[in-house]
Amino acid sequence: MNKTKKNGFFMAACLMLVVTMLATCIVSGTLAMFYSKGTVKGLTATVAKWSIEFNGSSISEGIDLSGLSWTIEDEPGISTGLPDSGEGYIAPGTWGYAEFTIENNGAVDADVEITGFEMPSDATSGGFSVCIAKDTPVSSGGETSFSERIKAGENITIYFCYQWLYDDEKGEGSYDSDDFDMGQSVTDLIFSDFTITATQAKEASD
Repeated sequence: MNKTKKNGFFMAACLMLVVTMLATCIVSGTLAMFYSKGTVKGLTATVAKWSIEFNGSSISEGIDLSGLSWTIEDEPGISTGLPDSGEGYIAPGTWGYAEFTIENNGAVDADVEITGFEMPSDATSGGFSVCIAKDTPVSSGGETSFSERIKAGENITIYFCYQWLYDDEKGEGSYDSDDFDMGQSVTDLIFSDFTITATQAKEASD
């Protein structure tokens, strides 16, 4: 009888083991999943182009304007004998200008500023003056610094202008006598170096 009970217990234990193993297999199959892993390449972003040029030259590379020719005009009512509306000589009774283009070839708007454009050191202050003008050259007056916002892909024209007044007075203290040494000893009037700065534009705060 004991032997029969032991056999029954053994059979029951074996049956439970088999059931447990089957259950484990079923559960394991239920929890299985697909799994994939890979590397993604090629994500790019285009950087906005930044390019500001002064008369065709990048301002970041430095610009040499030596040898530049000016357009020279006579003051109204004064005949200096110099070529009209063309290349000539700076003299009392004339005004003139040099035309330049500032180009924004980049993809963002730029705030451009010009500073340091001053009267040549050789020129006396009595009858000589300089200025910067936009769009149209001016014969007198105006600002010696300049600032402008240039939209992406656009350009502006500016003029560096001078005026040398003619003075009817003769003798000591007149413009002509004060400036006479310029015609005696100065062959090329050297204008001061000036600075061009371009900065990415920022919207005005509210």
